[in-house]
Amino acid sequence: MKAQKLFKILVVFMIQFSFSQDVEKISLKKEISESDYYPNIENYFQGKIPFSKLASVNGIQTRVGWEIKSFDINFITGRDYELFSINSNRIPDTLLVKIHQYSLDQFIFFTNIEARDTSNTRNILSNMSLMPFKDED
Repeated sequence: MKAQKLFKILVVFMIQFSFSQDVEKISLKKEISESDYYPNIENYFQGKIPFSKLASVNGIQTRVGWEIKSFDINFITGRDYELFSINSNRIPDTLLVKIHQYSLDQFIFFTNIEARDTSNTRNILSNMSLMPFKDED
């Protein structure tokens, strides 16, 4: 009885090893497209954006991983549009409060978006225009 179980186990191992294959390492290389260089906030570049996404801690990014150093933001605050220069990739909390108060369903314009690539070269990226809307509860 023990010999029969041992024989079955031995056959299973032999079958597994006889059908095993060498594993090849395959790497896929994604081709970078022009849109990968576009700035975005949580993958939003143009049009409507939920306010919670606009307030993301990730801020403005590119798909190629360039570091955003600064940008200008222009939005309505009461009656007039105001321009703010930001030295970061994130919209400061004080401006997010103003946007929530005055600029829901109004376009916000991001211009002069400066990024540094992997070789630390300065690049000015495309402008963005986003319209934040109140998130659904």
